[in-house]
Order: sequence, then C-alpha cells, then structure tokens
Amino acid sequence: MAENFHVPDSEVPFLQKTYSERYESLTIQLTSLAKQIELMTPMLIQLGIIEDVQQAPTATVIGDDGYNPSWKWLQKIEFLLNLAMIPKTSTEIVEEIVKREPKESRSRVMNSVPATLSTAANNVFTNVKRKLNAKGEYEYWIDNLPF
Repeated sequence: MAENFHVPDSEVPFLQKTYSERYESLTIQLTSLAKQIELMTPMLIQLGIIEDVQQAPTATVIGDDGYNPSWKWLQKIEFLLNLAMIPKTSTEIVEEIVKREPKESRSRVMNSVPATLSTAANNVFTNVKRKLNAKGEYEYWIDNLPF
C-alpha cells in the first residue's frame, strides 16, 4: 500500500540498493521463521499445545500481505509502517486500520493508535520513531528504514 512520491534521480541508485537489501533481509528472516515453525510444530503437538498440524491455530488475515487483526496495537502499527516504507501520521495509520478492520470501532482505533504511538515513539524498546512535519503533525516511521 505504498504511496507514489517523487524521488530525485540522484537518489534512485541509493534507494534501489537500500530497498533491495532490505527486501533480501526480510526474505531471509521470513524463511528462517518458517523453518523455526516447521521445527517447533512436532514438539507443540507432542506437548499438547496443538492437536495436529492441520489444527494449528491460524491467524485471521486480511489481504495477502500478512496483516493480522488479532495483533496488539503496536504490532499493527509497526506492520503498517514497515509496509508503507514512508513516514505516516497517526491519522493515516488510523485510516489504514479502519479500512482493514471495518468491524472495529472507529473511535476505539482513534483513541488507541495515538496513545500507542505516543508511548512507543522514540522509546528504546521499539523501532518506532517520530518527528514533526511541516504541518505540525507528528510523522512516524520504523527506524530501520532509510529516512
């Protein structure tokens, strides 16, 4: 769900290199996680945590990008910021969550997202960073992105 934006020609090679490296890194992480799940599944069955591979809990996923409505607020926000790859205001994040979760109360999302962002932003335990934009609104992004 990335938005179109103008990139100066002089920056294109840098961004191509940066984003292709990030994509490769995420692909490696995803493969590693899939292997870990594959290795854990028999143990989870044996311990009685799940009954069998077919009955393993599956997340409710909207779209094919992996978004999960059952995540905690911070997980949802981090996922959307990683997906966007550009800074977003809390209003833009709220709109994206409301669009993805039409059954969720808009007022609950409008209260929860800014509260989560104000706690998480620039916190040493999260990758969420923020700065004031030209309009005086906070914009949020994930620290591992090249801004």
